[in-house]
Amino acid sequence: MKKLLLSTTAFVAVGALAGGASAQSASEPIKMGIGGYWEGGGGAVLSQSACNAPGATNAACNKHHQGFQEDSLVDFNGSTKLDNGLTVGVHIQLRGEAAKTTTDTEKRSYVQFKGNFGEIRFGDQDDARLTKALSAPQAGHIFGVNSPFLQFTNNPVGTQTTNLPIDEKRAQRIAYFSPTIAGFSFGASYAPDSRKGNITGGTLPTDNDPGQNSQHWDVALAYDNKFGDFRLQGFGAVSGTHQEAPRTLAGFVVPVESPYAYDGGLQVAWGPFAIGGDYELVRNHRASAVTAVNSGGGGLNDHVFDVGVLYTVGPFSVSGNFAHGTYKGFAGATGNVCTFACSATSTLDQEQLIFDYVLGPGISVGAALGFDQYRSGVNPAAFGSSATTNNYHDAVIQVGTALNF
Repeated sequence: MKKLLLSTTAFVAVGALAGGASAQSASEPIKMGIGGYWEGGGGAVLSQSACNAPGATNAACNKHHQGFQEDSLVDFNGSTKLDNGLTVGVHIQLRGEAAKTTTDTEKRSYVQFKGNFGEIRFGDQDDARLTKALSAPQAGHIFGVNSPFLQFTNNPVGTQTTNLPIDEKRAQRIAYFSPTIAGFSFGASYAPDSRKGNITGGTLPTDNDPGQNSQHWDVALAYDNKFGDFRLQGFGAVSGTHQEAPRTLAGFVVPVESPYAYDGGLQVAWGPFAIGGDYELVRNHRASAVTAVNSGGGGLNDHVFDVGVLYTVGPFSVSGNFAHGTYKGFAGATGNVCTFACSATSTLDQEQLIFDYVLGPGISVGAALGFDQYRSGVNPAAFGSSATTNNYHDAVIQVGTALNF
C-alpha cells in the first residue's frame, strides 16, 4: 500500500510538473497569412521626336503609342515567438505575372530569426544595400522616375533606377540587420554564387566561368529619426562581386571587370512636405568588346541620381520628380555588352508630375505626366541607326490603380 501510494504521488507530481511546463509555454507553430498587391494602368505617348535617320528606321519610333500594363504578387508571411524571446518567421513571394519577364514564379523566399541582437535572414532575398536603399519622395508608388511599377515610354534605356543590382538581384544569401539604436542601423549580406536557391544533386556550382559573378558582399548604414514634425533619413552602402574569369566576346578575351556599386541618399520631411534625393554609381556594368580593349575603353559605368519634392494633404498627394542617368558604352550595346562606340556616354533625363489619391485602406489611384530626353552621344551615321544611337524625346500621360492586401 505504501509503495502504491508513493508511486501514485510520484506520478501525480510528474504530471503536475509537465502540465505546469505546458501551461507556461508560449511557443506556437508558425501560422501563415496572405498578402500582396495588384497594380495596373494605361499610358499614351502624346508626342515623340522624329527619330528616324535618313534611309534607316529607329526601332523606338515603331512601337505603339498606347498600352496597358499590370503587375501582381502574392505574399505569404508567418512567424512565431519562442519561449526564449526569439522570433522565427518565413517569407515567400510568388509572382502573379511571371511570364512577363521570366519563368521563375518565386520572387523572394527566406527565413528570419529576430531578437534583441537584430535579425538574420537566409534564402532568396535582396542584398543589404538594396534593402536599406532610399529613393526620392514621390506621390504614391505606381509611377515615378526611379524603379516605377509601371512606365510607358519608348526611350531606349527604359526604366531608370538608383537600385540597380550588380548580378542576380535576389540570389540565395545570408544577411544580418542590426537593431536601430538612436536612429542608426546597419546591414550586411553575402552570397557565394550569383543564383537563386534550388535543389541539386549535392554538387556546388562550377568555378572560373567566363563572365560569371560570385562572392557577392554588401554593407549598408542607415539613419531614420523623428524630431517632432521633422523627420530625417539617410543611407550609404557599397556592393562588390568577383568576376570568376574573363569574358570572351567576338573571339577576343576581355580583361576581368568585377562590378561594384556605391549608393547614398538623404531625405527631409516637415509636416506635409518632403524633399530628398539619391545617387548610385555602378562600375563595370557593361563588358567591353575588342573596340573597348584597343581604345582602353574600360570603366563602362552607370551614374544615376533622382530628386523629388512631395506634398501630402489627407488622402491626396502630389510630387515633382527628376532623374538623370549617364551610361558609358550604352549606345550600340546588345544586352549589357558594349559592342561598339564603347567610349561614348549616353544620357537620359526624366521628369514627372505625379498625383495620387487614397480611396480607402490599401486602395489608391494615380496619374502622371512625364517627359523623357535621351541623348546617344554618338553619330548614328557613323555607327548605324538604331534606338540606342539616335537621340529621342517624348511626352507621356499615365493613369493607374494599386490594390494592396
